[in-house]
Amino acid sequence: MGNKKARTIKEIRQRKPISETKKCRVCGEEKNIAEFLYGGMYRELCIRHYKEYRKKWNVKHKKKLQQWHKENDKKRAEWQSWKQHERLAEAKWTVFTHYGGNPPKCACCGEDAVEFLCVDHIHGGGEKHRREVGSGIKMYRWLIKNDFPEGFRILCFNCNSALGSYGYCPHMKSNKEACGKNG
Repeated sequence: MGNKKARTIKEIRQRKPISETKKCRVCGEEKNIAEFLYGGMYRELCIRHYKEYRKKWNVKHKKKLQQWHKENDKKRAEWQSWKQHERLAEAKWTVFTHYGGNPPKCACCGEDAVEFLCVDHIHGGGEKHRREVGSGIKMYRWLIKNDFPEGFRILCFNCNSALGSYGYCPHMKSNKEACGKNG
């Protein structure tokens, strides 16, 4: 074989073209190389002819495609769910460590179990704000995108619920500065 380096199919398909034009295998026209880039790979057919070819192939192999989707849709859904969960956890951790320290903890009682922590709107208005930007990852992304604006803190669910429901937290007796009054 000599000193030639073996290439994978992926490397071969994704290599940069030598010339700026290419000839379509179907119509024989010389076209700009960009007309052959489809799905991240350079094809032998221009985009128009490649789409026509794929449409015919899909009709001809309908049962094969249905079987493939049947086998792979569940796997894809699981993978997407896992990636979505991973992105949520990353955004949540970023927000929690910014507002609650590293490791994050409740500003009122000092609870440090991340599972119990949440974002609190210090001056109230959380319900209205959640309606505007959304909750969960949408809220975390909004906080990150807006460069962590003031007026937010990390509280545990108990302290946050008490402040929202009663206007004070039971920990206020021992920790007035941290808890503060909502409003």
